[in-house]
Amino acid sequence: MRILAVAALLTVAVAACDDGGRVPAYDITVTFNERYTDESLRAVTDIVHEFDPDADLLLQESWPPVLRGTVHTRRIDLCETLLRRLHGREDIASLNCQPAGPNDPQGP
Repeated sequence: MRILAVAALLTVAVAACDDGGRVPAYDITVTFNERYTDESLRAVTDIVHEFDPDADLLLQESWPPVLRGTVHTRRIDLCETLLRRLHGREDIASLNCQPAGPNDPQGP
């Protein structure tokens, strides 16, 4: 009986991880404008970390700065949600979000 229960659990686990257990990755780039402040960075990183608390975000210290990173999440609406939440901010010039490519070391 125990063997059947374990086998059933393993079957469910394998079915849930049909992508090899990897969480989909998305590359994001946020280009700030001349209205950038430290609070701008905090606000944007807080929003990104809601989707992936471990997202590795790097700030390119040019002027205006550019924030780049890879977000791992099973939320298929990540890009649309980020666009919706960040759209209209006066300190952001542009936002790019797309699934990480197959050649990306953090991607699928």
